[in-house]
Amino acid sequence: MKHGQIVHIDGRHDNNSVDNLAFMCLEHHDQYDSRTSQSKGLTTNEVRHFRKELYEVIDLNWKQPIIIGDAQTPLDKSTDDFSEYYEREGEFESAELQVQRLPNGNVKVTGLALWGKTLPRGPNIGELDFEAEIKGNRVTFSDGSLGDEEYRLELLFKKDRLIATEKLVGGYFGMNVSFGGEYTRIK
Repeated sequence: MKHGQIVHIDGRHDNNSVDNLAFMCLEHHDQYDSRTSQSKGLTTNEVRHFRKELYEVIDLNWKQPIIIGDAQTPLDKSTDDFSEYYEREGEFESAELQVQRLPNGNVKVTGLALWGKTLPRGPNIGELDFEAEIKGNRVTFSDGSLGDEEYRLELLFKKDRLIATEKLVGGYFGMNVSFGGEYTRIK
């Protein structure tokens, strides 16, 4: 951090209104200050312009999420319309998806799907965990790690719901487990 000093833009040290004050590093303070013992060069309008630029940069940076490891602060919902929790409930199967906007503009999607919720030995389970780019109101994920066939999932975001379309690959999730279907947005 640089050392600096508050400058009174209009040169009047008794005028302490916020619009008349700016913090300047010592080098630039010397260029602006009205005392004859210091160099000059910056005008009132230049100081106000530089202060405005500084405030804009600080404001932009303070709006960014703070990331520590895998944890991060949430983004402002007004710029993050898709980040939410979605669920699909059925008598025999269910699924849930958590969508979170990342600082790079992509989304992180995690999910859990169950099939056979009423089976005596418990349900079959499938899990999702991926990061993908948003294109319009769609997110597409594909994975060819099981060989020749590729699992594919497309998420289409609507106002209060999400529609998931899948190309299933046998063995990708537990038996009969699917993330396909219409999800309700939970607020």
